[in-house]
Amino acid sequence: MIRAAVAILATLALAASGAAVVAFKQRQMALDRLAIANSRQLAATAELRSQSDLQTAMLLSAAAFKVSGTAEARANLLRQLQRSQHVERFLAGPGRAVTDLALSPDGGTVVSSGGQRSHLFLRDLAHPDNLPRTLRGSRTPYSAIFSPDGKALAVAEIDRVVVWDLASGTKRATFGGGMEAGTPAFSPDGRTLALPGFDETTISYKCTLWDTATHKKLATLVYDASGTTCLFSPDGRTLAMGISLWDVGTRTLLGNLAGGHTRGVFDMAFSPDGRMIATGGHDAKLILWDVAKRTPLATWQRDGDVHAVAFSPDGRLLAAGDNSASISLWSVAKRTQLDSLTGGHTSAVLDIAFSPDGRTLLSSGKDGRIIVWNITPQNPLILAMAPGAKKSYYGSPAFSPDGRILAIPTVAGAILWDIPRRARLTETPVAGGHPVFSPDGRILVTIAGTNVLLWDVPRGAKVATLTGVAPSDPESTGAVFSPDGRTLATAANRAVILWDVATRHRLATLTPRQYTDYSVHGLAFSPDGRVLATGGYGYQKIILWDIATKTQASAFSSASGEPVYQLSFSPKGDVLAWNALESANTAIGGDFSVVLWDLAANARRATFTVHTTLGTAVAFSPDGRMLASDNGGVSLWSIAQGERMVTLAVPQQSAPAHLRGPVFSADGRLLATTGSDKVVIWDVDTGSWVRRLCAKAGRDLTHAEWASVLTSQPYQPVCRR
Repeated sequence: MIRAAVAILATLALAASGAAVVAFKQRQMALDRLAIANSRQLAATAELRSQSDLQTAMLLSAAAFKVSGTAEARANLLRQLQRSQHVERFLAGPGRAVTDLALSPDGGTVVSSGGQRSHLFLRDLAHPDNLPRTLRGSRTPYSAIFSPDGKALAVAEIDRVVVWDLASGTKRATFGGGMEAGTPAFSPDGRTLALPGFDETTISYKCTLWDTATHKKLATLVYDASGTTCLFSPDGRTLAMGISLWDVGTRTLLGNLAGGHTRGVFDMAFSPDGRMIATGGHDAKLILWDVAKRTPLATWQRDGDVHAVAFSPDGRLLAAGDNSASISLWSVAKRTQLDSLTGGHTSAVLDIAFSPDGRTLLSSGKDGRIIVWNITPQNPLILAMAPGAKKSYYGSPAFSPDGRILAIPTVAGAILWDIPRRARLTETPVAGGHPVFSPDGRILVTIAGTNVLLWDVPRGAKVATLTGVAPSDPESTGAVFSPDGRTLATAANRAVILWDVATRHRLATLTPRQYTDYSVHGLAFSPDGRVLATGGYGYQKIILWDIATKTQASAFSSASGEPVYQLSFSPKGDVLAWNALESANTAIGGDFSVVLWDLAANARRATFTVHTTLGTAVAFSPDGRMLASDNGGVSLWSIAQGERMVTLAVPQQSAPAHLRGPVFSADGRLLATTGSDKVVIWDVDTGSWVRRLCAKAGRDLTHAEWASVLTSQPYQPVCRR
């Protein structure tokens, strides 16, 4: 009886334990499903917000990936990086309107001020995460300007202008009295300070000139035209006030800018050579003027009041910020719009300033945001470009297993490039296409004509030549190592030769059955090394070889009328990918695609149609989530979604189709491509994408922003460092 009871209790305990395990797994599956649903919801919301609120969209995108790394989250990360390529950084704002900003002459410090509750902050742009500095004793500041030497700051308050010594943080002088109305201005030599204001007695605008050394008033210039800006020309001889131009030396009116604005002028800027002046007005007009003739050179109607204008230091660009929350960039010479910076601000842009080198533009807005924009951005995924542009590259490059060296094929020789140091290590003296490293990274194989060359990487010396075995086409995969590094497979026109790497002896020659005209171009070992796949030209067949028996295991149609130059196994070994010509089409030359073949089912799993040109290279990412192909330019595909995520392009390159031969690093964080004159290394690490979006956003997602999208999952910090 006791034994029976014990047995029953043991059985019940075992059943209860099993039930607990099942319940735990079911709960975990439910949590996983919820995380996937929440991730997709965050990604979808980020997509909707990206046009009107880029900062929040970037953070929502990062949150989507952190909650669950779905295909949608990965694709959205990439899109947000592409959209934000002009954004270098959002700076922490005061949470209320920033009506005025100015850059120090060296470009290292930005001062921002304004708003209903006036504030003034000095930020070190080299350390944007540091707390901003304030000037103690400054009361209700609403605008500020640096002195030409950068040592002083003139701060406009409601009834005075105070000049501060920035080194000591003490007041140098106080000017003014009465109601001031705009940003002060230093003369180019720093000897004179111009204070715009409003004369309540005459009901007119004025500009008072002060001597910064003696602190004495030099003159008061009164003008009738509406405008709250006093601005010195670059040579200091002319003073612009509203639409009036004055001779500084004689204190006389030169004339008015006529035939332009129908309402008041918000802002103005002289071109660096002083020959032109740009004005933005309450009538939504941006006007470029000839200073000597005082007549318009160009007039552009904007979508709202133009609050801010600025010339680039070289005078080639004109930037304007307006009520539409955008900044327009114009070619001064051609009088045409070049670009528009959008999505960063959610309301009117109130002030802008170029950096001294002209590479960045700062903006402030009614939304309280301060943004650093990159004027000439490159593709955000580009990490580096390899040197040697005068030599043509052909075939695919190759990463060493540790990801530190990139082997670059050229017509002169294979270049070994140190990736961390961005420096050339060595160059093989013989031209080599499609290089490949051994799994231990000690041997590099290159193709030279019909020879396969083996190089000792540490010594940079050739150690063996395998003759008469390689195809002459540099686009082909002429050689490939087995995963264990013991075997090397080489294409030998109508056959495949297997070599013992240690002894350099032939192990076997694999000759296709029945296909006498089969020309081998592509080679790929399965991840377990048991199968070798070959593709080629003739009979349009992919052949699978059993490495253990050295025999042909199976063959199937490649659905291509063109050679299969390269093949790629998925990391699990269950899918094989290649480029294919599906059918002839006289209008576009053919229907081209990337084929994903299910090896177990012996059938297509997916087809990525590209409709451009036949590619030569395909490569799975090490985690199997992405595929890179070079059909008409290098594309990244989402395996789960079956969609193209992005087509990679290099700025100033005539066509993205010049990029070829994509290959992933072993850790999947980098992708290398060749081109007609360059090799590019791309950032394809999703973790890096998240970090970069967080760095651009300059803050974390708030509890309120999280709760506005998700209520079923507690708040999680997204950009914790």
